[in-house]
Amino acid sequence: LLFRFVQWNDVHIDETRPSSYRLANEKMTYLVDWANRAENQPRPDFVIGIGDMIHGGAIAGLAPDIRLQKSFLADLKIPFYPVIGNHENVQQEGNASYEAPFREAFGEDRTNYTLKHKGLLFVMLNNSGAPSANSREVGKRRNEWFRSVLDGSADLPKIVCCHIPLVPLRDESVLKKSFGFVSYAAQDEQLLGLVDQHAKSTVAVLSGHLHLTGVVTRNGVNHVSISGT
Repeated sequence: LLFRFVQWNDVHIDETRPSSYRLANEKMTYLVDWANRAENQPRPDFVIGIGDMIHGGAIAGLAPDIRLQKSFLADLKIPFYPVIGNHENVQQEGNASYEAPFREAFGEDRTNYTLKHKGLLFVMLNNSGAPSANSREVGKRRNEWFRSVLDGSADLPKIVCCHIPLVPLRDESVLKKSFGFVSYAAQDEQLLGLVDQHAKSTVAVLSGHLHLTGVVTRNGVNHVSISGT
């Protein structure tokens, strides 16, 4: 069955005033209003927020920003499924203290999880600490979970949603220089290898983080990054 869904990312909602990201909160209001608008009928089935929906910045800013995000989302008339980004936990992937505000707001089961909708499996992956987290225990647990999901769903078409892209979305030398951080791509060969192994059933990998839009097709899988607002 055909259906529509919406990807939002890198909105950087900010409780502090003035916001570090100009008009971030106003843009969030616009997004919710757009999704709810009657002329968009039939409405998209749901929204996936693929990370950095809040600005955060430091552990003290996480809870206030997420509370503000929830107040915006209270007006949204379709389901919202979050994917955690580095600004939701200050790059502390798997750290219980840093991820507590996110988990309290969205649920303990909303960091690494799946969503099946009309025959399509969405795999929501927390790679917010990549690349530094890749070699740590949290990265190993994340990748083993991902492996088990892919191995157990070979008969289902899949879309993987993760905040940090798995491949460079532009010329790597230029992207590396202009982005300014080593996380211009996740640099996780094991995780990318799992996608390659399951390329026949993986439709796309959706990401954000870069604040630019790009598409790269690798082994038939479309890696798509959206610039955000």
